[in-house]
Amino acid sequence: MINEDLSLVERTLQGDKEAFGQLVIKHETMVFNLAYRMVGSREEAADMAQEAFLRAYRSLHTYKTEFKFSTWVCRIVSHACIDYLRRQRVHAVSAEDLERLAGDGGEPSPHEKYEQSEAADIIQQAIASLPEKYRVAILLRYIEDMTYEDIALALDMPLGTVKTHLRRARLMLKDKLNLSDEGVLSIEVC
Repeated sequence: MINEDLSLVERTLQGDKEAFGQLVIKHETMVFNLAYRMVGSREEAADMAQEAFLRAYRSLHTYKTEFKFSTWVCRIVSHACIDYLRRQRVHAVSAEDLERLAGDGGEPSPHEKYEQSEAADIIQQAIASLPEKYRVAILLRYIEDMTYEDIALALDMPLGTVKTHLRRARLMLKDKLNLSDEGVLSIEVC
């Protein structure tokens, strides 16, 4: 898979535009999903994904082959989204994603669905209230399931900084969500 990406990058650099189209097709879902989770709007996510691939095409000559192409393009889309969020000051995470993460795989009862929806809204608000650098780290780690090393590459920061951002973000979320030491969410619904 990595060799396939490298081959497509090399072909693109040699002038084969169809090869870059294959890279886009291969990675468009991941890029769109990351953008969507960062900006919270399908329309804006589509724009951010397009912007990321345009930036990737223009700077493909700077791509370092020792890294995965997916990590490199993830870095580009996260920077495009951060730029957008700074301009728009919009902070959102999909409630559907948080509900999906909160589910246990079985079919919940209507009451459980309501509680999950309430919890997801609270979690979404807590994540949205995090400082941008912590919010992005949390999204990349827990929504995109990226490794610490890939997050460091994607955000162009040292591994230690990524670990610090994630630790601080988890502590902030724990405080905001009133979590116990076991990570159990204690929400009083009146």
